[in-house]
Formats: sequence, C-alpha cells, structure tokens
Amino acid sequence: MYNRISRKHRHKSIRRRKYRKSRKSIRREKTTRKKYRGGGLVELLNDYTGKDYPIQVLSNANIDKKSTFGHKIMKLGKLQLTEIKNRSCDGISSKNDLDIKFGWFRDQSTSKMQNQFTLKLFPYCGEKIQEKELLGYKVGSSFDQVNKSSINKDVLNIIEQSFNIKIDSNQNELNHSKNDKQEDIITSVYDPSIFKTFITRFGNIKKNTTFIVTHSNFMNELLQVILDRTFQEKAKFQFNNLDIIQLCIYNDKIKYIIIRRILDHYTVSIAIEIGDDNTLTVKTEFIDYKSIYTTGFTNGVMDGLSIDDYFKKYKNIFLMRHCVGCHNLEEGIFAKSYRYVGQSSGNKGYLEYSICLQQTVYDMRYHKKALKDILEKYCHDQDIATIQFGSSVIFRAILTCILQYNILLETDTQASMRSPSMRSTLKRSPSMRSPSKRSPSMRSPSMRSPSMRSPSIRSPSKTSPSKRSPSMRSPSMT
Repeated sequence: MYNRISRKHRHKSIRRRKYRKSRKSIRREKTTRKKYRGGGLVELLNDYTGKDYPIQVLSNANIDKKSTFGHKIMKLGKLQLTEIKNRSCDGISSKNDLDIKFGWFRDQSTSKMQNQFTLKLFPYCGEKIQEKELLGYKVGSSFDQVNKSSINKDVLNIIEQSFNIKIDSNQNELNHSKNDKQEDIITSVYDPSIFKTFITRFGNIKKNTTFIVTHSNFMNELLQVILDRTFQEKAKFQFNNLDIIQLCIYNDKIKYIIIRRILDHYTVSIAIEIGDDNTLTVKTEFIDYKSIYTTGFTNGVMDGLSIDDYFKKYKNIFLMRHCVGCHNLEEGIFAKSYRYVGQSSGNKGYLEYSICLQQTVYDMRYHKKALKDILEKYCHDQDIATIQFGSSVIFRAILTCILQYNILLETDTQASMRSPSMRSTLKRSPSMRSPSKRSPSMRSPSMRSPSMRSPSIRSPSKTSPSKRSPSMRSPSMT
C-alpha cells in the first residue's frame, strides 16, 4: 500500500515518461516531414551572394514546396495502391492493349476526347536517363525504358486513331530509325542547353504562344541553363506533376522566367527577370494572387493591367511537367527491376507505355478554369486552339498533352461532370501536413468547403461502414 509521499513520486515519474514520449513523437514527426520533402540537400547553392538572391528565393520555394501528388499516392495503403494500379496500369502487354486503356479517357467527356488538333513533337526536351547500380553493375538506357526519348511509330498511329488527332514528327532535329525488332521509331537527344538555343533561334517556334509537355529533370536542368547557375550536387528545384514554367522571349532572348504551381491554381509563384548582362532580379510586383500588376497612376486613377496582359506582348512558351504516371507508383531499383523482368506479363504500363493515372482527368478538370483563363489572354482575341500544343517524344508526355488540350476545350456541361480532385482523393496523414500554417484564402476550395469535397478513395478507418457518409465513398472508375 502506497503512502502519500510514494504516490507523489510515482505520479511524477509517470508524468516524466509521458513527456519524454511526447517529445520523441515530435522528433519523429519532424524527421518524417524532412525526409518526405526529399531529405539531404534542399539548398540549391552552398552560398548566396548578392547577385544570387533570386536563387535563394527559388531555394526557399523549394523547401516550402507542397507535397506532390505522386508522393501522396505512395503514402496510401497497399490495398488502395493495388486498386489504382489495377485500374490505370495493369494489363498492358503490348502496344495493341493501349486503345483499351485509352477508352476510359474517351468516356470521360461527351466529345470522347476527339477534339482535332496537331500535336507537335519537340526535340531535346525528353527525360534524363537514370543510371542505377544493380548488383554491382551500372545500368542505363538498356534498363530505363521509362525515360528513353523514343516512341514507336505504330504507337503514334494508335494514338492518332484513338484521339482523332495528327502528330507532327517532321522536325529535322528528330531522328527516324529502327529498333532491334526492325520497327520504325522516332528518337531525340536529351539536351536542355540545345533546347534553349532551339526555342530562341528565329523561325523554330513559329507561333506566339506554345504549350509543351515535358519532364521534371529536364525542367530543373533547363532552369539552371537559363539562370546560368549550377545547383549543388543532388539539389534540384522540384516541380509537381502539371506544374508550369513560363518563358517570355524577346529578341531571341529569354527575358522572364515565371513559375506557376498547380496547387496555387497557376498564379505566379516566382517571377525572375534576366537582364542584358545576365543579372537576375526577382519581380515581386508580379507575385500577386489577384493577378494584377500596377503600372502606376494616370490622372489620379490606378492604371492596372493583369499580369498576363503585361506578358502577352512577348513570345511565350509554357512548359508543363507530365501527369502522374504508373512509373511513379514504383519506388526503388528492385521494384523497377521486377517490372523490367516481368514485362511480358502485362507490365509495360509501368515501362515504355507508362500511362497517366485516371485521376489526372479529374485534376486537370479541377484546375481547368484557372489555366484556361490564363492561356486565353495569350491568344490575342482568338480561340485557344490557335496555341501550338506539343510534347517530348516520350509516351506519357504525349498523352498528357492530349488530355490537357481536350479538357481545356470542354464545355461547361462537360466540365461539370463528377470530378474529384487528387487532394480530395488522398487522405492526408499528420506527417504529410505542411509545418507552416496557410491562410484560408490560400487553401484549395476542396479543402475549405465540405460541400465541395468530392468522393475519395476509401481508406482503412475506424469508422464503421454504416456510419460513413456518401462523400467518403470512392467513385466508380469502371
């Protein structure tokens, strides 16, 4: 039996143990969050001098970057991942299985994704081949079928017939050859430096506004080429899937770099001006969530232009990172090795035919109005179809471009179809929450208003099935 003194010490000891436990939980959460952001090096440069302040701004944005859709998906449970893979990725053994997968995308709009346009294949803007070490050997292009800058001409024919489009592959910079099976293929060299020269050389980009779907490593390296700065080893500016870099070109020179995040509804996140002597200046006056650039006062009245009204006087190139693809669901060299070895059993959907997840349609539709309102300002009072749409020669970039074009041209009736966004589909865990508090105005509408939340993929929960609300049930993707 305890006396009063012993009970006092016992309770004090219990409180200490609880405190230590809570502190360990906090440390674990911080460690997880740091690792989730990428871990290791997050600063783009070791040291920021006065002239490198714009790089420091980029670096800070890199650290504060919101979670990518692909990373959020990887945080889902095994059953949920299996469901997504079965729906979007599995069952592709050859190019002849592609039209079946395309059928789901066509069924998502009354136009059946049949808006006619010419998709132009651009050189030099593919993805960097990932060299990995497997069992002591370095494997590169022969192993990395996901990022190889090539496309089978038969696949292009299937795409053209499935979506009723024309694909222009007549650029002199593209290589036409045959693969080991003597099939006709189109390949391209990966080179961000040459791409910069290509887009600024007179006559190569014929339209005032061009929209190109490309890849994250390419966008990161192109950013370094344009800024004339080399980020430290293993550090990179990270782009979410469907994020955009806008390049404003004047007199065959890139004048502005503008970064637009999908999670910020494509408003200007960062704007950097490149001077004639390559000095970099952060244009904070362009970073305004109301998209208004104040030029001054005329007769006491504010003279305000929209940001895009200001930039449309330049030749503009919009570079978008491709969709979340099936290859993003595989982490680690051994998982990818399994797909490579077992590709004959329907695994090509994770390799050279890495297809967009079905959720891509919903996310594009969710942000359609924001992106369309921006692009329409660059059409010079013409239809959005006057913009040149194109991509790299890689399969998932071509498919992303087709989906984005068709969704931009959807009518309001089509756009009102049931469209859950990726954020409403994925349940956020504590380790995935941003440490900084965002103001309500910065949150997505799907986060603010319960009435606007869309159905989400069902996740294991303590809530009994009978108590689930209809909004918690997953949509039918059949």
